Amino acid sequence: MPPPDLLPIDYAALRAQVPMSRVLELLAFRPTRTRGSQLRGPCPLPNCPPVWPPRFSVNVQRQLYHCFACGSGGNQLDLWAGAHQLLLPIAAVHLCRVLGISIPRRLPTSTTRPSTQSATS
Repeated sequence: MPPPDLLPIDYAALRAQVPMSRVLELLAFRPTRTRGSQLRGPCPLPNCPPVWPPRFSVNVQRQLYHCFACGSGGNQLDLWAGAHQLLLPIAAVHLCRVLGISIPRRLPTSTTRPSTQSATS
């Protein structure tokens, strides 16, 4: 088995461990409007043009966001990656370090192949 640092990141486990609300808090997002689990406000992404009214929308229950100004959208890991202009694997590691949590890793699965010889040969 490879060393833990070389195992692939378990993104599903990380998304389950870190809610969208926590990522928004770390990005100092301040909604201008709230309706249930839907928040609207200024886009926290650095390359988004400032527009009024703010066109950034996030559903904290569904863990998804979309900005109608810059077209960006995705889950909390995508938001963190975009806000820090990092590739997703690097952003996931960065987020874990900021939060002081271990990086969830996927264990390798068995890759046993069935025999290709037929039983009648």
